[in-house]
Amino acid sequence: EFLTRPFEDFIKSSDIISNLERAIANRQKITISYKTNKMITYRDIHPYKMVFMNENLYLICEVDGSSQIFRVRNINKAELSKHTFHQNPHIIEFLKKIQTPFSVYKKDEKNEIEVLLKINDKKARFFKNKKFLKSQKIEQNLENGDIVVKYTVTNFNEITSFILSWLPNVEVLEPKELKDEINTM
Repeated sequence: EFLTRPFEDFIKSSDIISNLERAIANRQKITISYKTNKMITYRDIHPYKMVFMNENLYLICEVDGSSQIFRVRNINKAELSKHTFHQNPHIIEFLKKIQTPFSVYKKDEKNEIEVLLKINDKKARFFKNKKFLKSQKIEQNLENGDIVVKYTVTNFNEITSFILSWLPNVEVLEPKELKDEINTM
């Protein structure tokens, strides 16, 4: 028995999911009707993949050369186009590295940020026993039992709440901008 369950009601979305799967398989452009904060917007997208993360189903797609992630539950309609698209190789690479619903690939921008965290000896064992994000790598074991862990993220949103959940047992070493952001929270 699983202790966590998907938040989505997939039965209500089955027709939409079928259309998304067909569009992904055939590389067809689609127009989605998407609900955000009581507003409905229409977007023309190139769908790449559906992924199940954090107990929710997401659609990863390309919009104007950059990646965008939509929660499938908020898609009200998915209309297939007769037009197809060529997959962007940068987004294909991005898909291999995606870690959270906050991951982002932006055209013509640096898309990887290295984050170094120092984990105190009281919590180091958790990081040695579990990879919290796909990019997690233990860089250094310090003599006092602390460890230095490296993550590669696409933006600070991917890791900020994770860091906050481990305070005061975690210290941001790099980058300075993230360290300053965490220290002001």
